[in-house]
Amino acid sequence: MARHKRPSRRDFSKYENMTTEELDNILRTHFLFADGTEDKDLVLHILEVLTERDKEEINAHISDPHPSWEKFLQNHPNLAQQPTPSPSEEKVIKIPTASSPKKHSIYRSIASIAAVLIFVLFIGTATAYAAGIDIFGVVAEWTADVFGFKSTAVVEQTDKIIPQQLESLYQELIRYVADPMMPTYLPEGYETKNENYYSDADMRSISFLLDNGTDPMAIDYIIHLSSDSFYMEYEKDDTPPEIIYAGTVEVFIFHNVNSYLAVWLDGDLEGSISMQSKDELIKIVESMK
Repeated sequence: MARHKRPSRRDFSKYENMTTEELDNILRTHFLFADGTEDKDLVLHILEVLTERDKEEINAHISDPHPSWEKFLQNHPNLAQQPTPSPSEEKVIKIPTASSPKKHSIYRSIASIAAVLIFVLFIGTATAYAAGIDIFGVVAEWTADVFGFKSTAVVEQTDKIIPQQLESLYQELIRYVADPMMPTYLPEGYETKNENYYSDADMRSISFLLDNGTDPMAIDYIIHLSSDSFYMEYEKDDTPPEIIYAGTVEVFIFHNVNSYLAVWLDGDLEGSISMQSKDELIKIVESMK
């Protein structure tokens, strides 16, 4: 399939052989975790491929009416055998052509406008802060340096009070989950020592390490973004897990070496907490909302 391309030393040909779904996933991942280092040449090329495919799909649905007219006459032979009318009775029957330049122009305009809108939403940079482009309950916001989306969905307010040490964890989780299950209690003396974030096309993981000087605590979350995301495997000793509930969510508590772990799955959100004190761990789990 021929296509005009901008001069480039890079070879993007492999993307033309990918499915539309694969290309959509690349774009979605590209901008979901945008950090200012986006590969704009790659994104533009993928947008061109998708736009060209849209045009081809539209044209494929514009059929030639002549075969349809012939088939109609075959199915209605009486009409096909009607005598030729006299000049006084003659009526002009116009059979539409396959497509007109005006139609093609309209489709090209639509495709061009769509490509421009996508470009503005995903790549465009502005010199001043902008907001108000509402896309299915999401508003696009950008500055001269960064681009991102902000949900406009109204989340039902709860009485959930997040400990100050976990506030940044909570703010990260609500980017993906409207109401993540979080501890509302932490034992006294704990401070956040380390935060770690990792993401790929299928998942987003967040790890917090807290310590009070005697009993280190690790809190881990995984947001599963696709069916290809893998679930964690946790080592344990030979005793079966104990099951308690945080609301309606099952939480499995088990022992490994010198620590207890609490593990749960709430929709696409997988979470775990590990520490030495089982009693404090249960209190933390029972506080989760």
